[in-house]
This record gives sequence, C-alpha cells and structure tokens, in this order.
Amino acid sequence: METIFPKKIQKDDEIRIISPSSSIKRVGGFDQNLVAKEKLGYKVTFGDHILENDLFYSSSITARIQDLHQAFIDDNVSVVMTTIGGLNSNELLPYIDWEIIRSHPKVFIGYSDITSLHNAIRAQTGLVTYYGPCY
Repeated sequence: METIFPKKIQKDDEIRIISPSSSIKRVGGFDQNLVAKEKLGYKVTFGDHILENDLFYSSSITARIQDLHQAFIDDNVSVVMTTIGGLNSNELLPYIDWEIIRSHPKVFIGYSDITSLHNAIRAQTGLVTYYGPCY
C-alpha cells in the first residue's frame, strides 16, 4: 500500500477535536487548552458528540463514528486531534469508512487507547498518523 503523508500544519489551520474513546468531560483544563491553541494561531472546533458521557465515559459508537467521519470529510479541517484515550476506541474499527479517510488525508494525533486507530488507519489507508499529545 502506498504511504500517504498529510499536509503540514500551517498557522490559521483548523483543528477538530473528537473523542473516539473517552469523553472530553474526563479532561481537565478544557478552556485553557482551547485558549492555548488559539493563541498559537489555530482555529479549534469540536465534534458534535464530545460532551456525551455514558457509563464508560464515552458517547455511543454511532456518535463517535459520526464525529470521526465528519472531521475527515470537512475540507476546512486540517488536523484531527483526539481527547484523552480510554478503553474503547477499538469498538469503532468495524464501522469506519476507510475510503473517507483515504480520500481526505489529514494530520491525525492522539495517544494511549487511540493507538488502535493509529494502527488501523495506517494499515487500511496508508496514511501516516502521529502518536502525540491529545487535547
């Protein structure tokens, strides 16, 4: 499979924050993190379902898939950054539309439980992802 490198991040790029595992409610410093990224010159937006919270501190699989797909489909978004890991991002794997990710390559950043998504994205699409800081 061909290796795909996403475009480099530029000032004024949009960063979409999604929660493919744990909800953003588990993350402290929500407002501080937003201000810090905006001071660096980025526009920060959020997935529609990142505040949803169930017994596993997460939203439904359907909601998490919608946020993931929408982040990659949206041509205004340059970076897809996840919130903290958790324990259930692997639940998304059977439902991901790999063609969406392959045809809209973007910087994808996260760590911990998000590793399952990194490995699957690389294996299914060839897109290079970045194991790094989360929101």
